[in-house]
Amino acid sequence: MSCQIPTPPYDITLTLGSAPSWAFTLEDDATGTPVSLDIAGASIWFAIKTQPTDTDAAALVFASTIDGNIAITDAAAGEFQVDLSEGDTAPTTSLVAGATYYSYVKIQLASGETRVRSGWVTTLPEGIEAP
Repeated sequence: MSCQIPTPPYDITLTLGSAPSWAFTLEDDATGTPVSLDIAGASIWFAIKTQPTDTDAAALVFASTIDGNIAITDAAAGEFQVDLSEGDTAPTTSLVAGATYYSYVKIQLASGETRVRSGWVTTLPEGIEAP
């Protein structure tokens, strides 16, 4: 069984200058139903980039379990949460309202196996609540 990382379903809407928090659960590729995959000891990364080919160093927003912006909330159920700060999502010359950016979540399991799920993030101006 192959697994993906949706929930929230990719595509995400992000209000600039907000402090979003997204809960993720591993799901089966074929059925979209949650799967129990133990992610204890996994490293997890989340990035928002201008283009899919941009390096992680060029990411406009980057979070990980290493920097503490991603927490494994239920390892046995494959659940984790990405928490960004207002500073992470502040409007800049690169991160602007009304744009669409490439995004991914990558999990490297303790076994070394890596899983990636990508999608798109659309930005809203500060003060406009994302649906």
